[in-house]
Amino acid sequence: MKKGKNITLLVGIACVSATIIWQVIKTIFHYFSILNEDGLKYFIAWDVSPIVIMFLLLIIPVSLLARNLKNKTGTLLPIISIIINSTVLLWVLFLSFTPAIPQYLIYSKLGLIDTCFTVIMGFLESGGLLFIIGYAAIIIGSFLSFSKNQKQNTIDDGDTTLIDN
Repeated sequence: MKKGKNITLLVGIACVSATIIWQVIKTIFHYFSILNEDGLKYFIAWDVSPIVIMFLLLIIPVSLLARNLKNKTGTLLPIISIIINSTVLLWVLFLSFTPAIPQYLIYSKLGLIDTCFTVIMGFLESGGLLFIIGYAAIIIGSFLSFSKNQKQNTIDDGDTTLIDN
């Protein structure tokens, strides 16, 4: 299972990195064309800061992957990774869909849309699918990174050996 946890963490890191790169490209092409001096503080506070925070939080799964590749064990780093990445995933999903509910209700009352599919597609178009897959893979890889207990098995000739499960 050693390869499975490393591959899962690597897929998660790659998906989250692709999401961050997508957000950087989207930010550059969208905001630099309309940015003026008055909107610079707002731009840095609300558009650049989340990208930088997501990039800095990616250090934890990368260090967990590096530790797994060195065959080091421990429980503190996987627990920290699970807590932080679960919080980020739930927080971004909450902030993405909660403001969309009143918008959907208004459009639905006006008869402009009839399903919530358009609201979900708006999130998925902006890299939401890679975001969900990436953070889910990081959380699963963090769960797999817990050290397993070693059992003692006795062989017929009386030798006692340790066997990894």
